Amino acid sequence: MQNALVLMKPDVYERGIQQEILNGIDKLPLSLREQFKVAFTPEGVFELWPRIYGWRWTDSLMRDFPTRPLDVYVFKGENAIKVIIEFKDALRERRGQINSYRNMLHSPDNQSAFEREYSYLSSIKVSR
Repeated sequence: MQNALVLMKPDVYERGIQQEILNGIDKLPLSLREQFKVAFTPEGVFELWPRIYGWRWTDSLMRDFPTRPLDVYVFKGENAIKVIIEFKDALRERRGQINSYRNMLHSPDNQSAFEREYSYLSSIKVSR
């Protein structure tokens, strides 16, 4: 069994499609292990994605992420990371959001990244 996480990005809330995404994930062969909200500081964006430092859209990221708590879902299942990535890629393609940071969902692409990101996101949990 493998763990995977999904972070809903600000554009999910702007578009009002959170429930649509959750309904799609609910059909996947995964079980929900944990759900919580996180609140980013501007520095937190770089904690989660250190590789983005200096990218041209950093100012926009810094405006979008710290504005509201975001939902995190942790799933467990066989090949959970691959299942979530395939779901995320299909969603982006259907919604025309390929190659954009405003691409609705974030999920780590391997178990090592999951461990690092889960540890960080757990440290910035907020009360419901």
